[in-house]
Amino acid sequence: MSREEVSALATVREWLGGILDGFASENDLRRALVIAEILTPMQRWLRRPFRRTPERVAALRNYVGVIGLANVTSRVWAFVARPTMT
Repeated sequence: MSREEVSALATVREWLGGILDGFASENDLRRALVIAEILTPMQRWLRRPFRRTPERVAALRNYVGVIGLANVTSRVWAFVARPTMT
């Protein structure tokens, strides 16, 4: 649910909570509202098309911490080829 929907549901619960059964508890609605507030900017961001430019891909890889395949391969071979301690 969006933040607006959860907020509207909280208002309806406040108005009709004592009359009707089956509404979510106040704590559940508060939790859902916090989650919706966190997810709303992300959902807005995801709706925009991602233009794949080399600069954006490099920035995303740097942020996420993706290591290039060549770098991983060289690290593995360096580990395998290192002298053993005797």
